[in-house]
Amino acid sequence: MDKTFPLCLNEKEDADFGECHQDVLEVSVYDINNNFLQNKNGKNVAYIKMPDIKTYVYNVTNRNGIRELAIDAEKLLNSLGFYEGIFKLQLNFVKNKIGSENEIERVWIQEISPTREEIRILP
Repeated sequence: MDKTFPLCLNEKEDADFGECHQDVLEVSVYDINNNFLQNKNGKNVAYIKMPDIKTYVYNVTNRNGIRELAIDAEKLLNSLGFYEGIFKLQLNFVKNKIGSENEIERVWIQEISPTREEIRILP
């Protein structure tokens, strides 16, 4: 079955990252020459889920009273097997809203419309 689902681009969700079981921190590490590095598990991308996110990400309030996220980058890099050197860290803050980690229920985005208002999702 092939269906196109609308994507609400203006949808805003007030939530603290790291407080929901659907939160995932996607971590990629690069060297200074932009080479994608494998972490200690032999994978290029690490997915840190709840409750482990709280080990590296903290909700803090700045001097102006605005809530922000603080990230312990050194602790995060060390947990991935990077101890010395100069690294570029790419973090994506993701919410698992569709699909599942079960192989039978996993989905992937096949296509994003040119207007970026619709996506096609397949199992």
